[in-house]
Amino acid sequence: MFSVSLMQLCLQKRRDFNLLIAVDGQSAWETALEQNPDLILMDINLPDTDGWQLSRRFRAHPLTHSIPIIAVTSLNRRQSIKQSEDAGINLHLNKTMINTSLIHHIDMLLSGNEF
Repeated sequence: MFSVSLMQLCLQKRRDFNLLIAVDGQSAWETALEQNPDLILMDINLPDTDGWQLSRRFRAHPLTHSIPIIAVTSLNRRQSIKQSEDAGINLHLNKTMINTSLIHHIDMLLSGNEF
């Protein structure tokens, strides 16, 4: 799972973000249904499922189908990026780019812009 501490550090600079944390796919699913987030930051390697399966599940559900999803992962081969696209993930972002571009990409997705 990508570093929750790093995400918190990166996002705490922005007071307009409320970060909800889920430690596995099941809790992410339940949290998304209960809280209806504006955006999901998805790790691909979750302890109980993979982020691609969970993203497909979000895309298939009427309450979560339109929530933008950013995959934050170290899996950056062409095949992994294609799997993210196929799962309905809006952006496949390398973990090493978190500090430099995550906020920019979040702002773009939340404002309705596509990549």
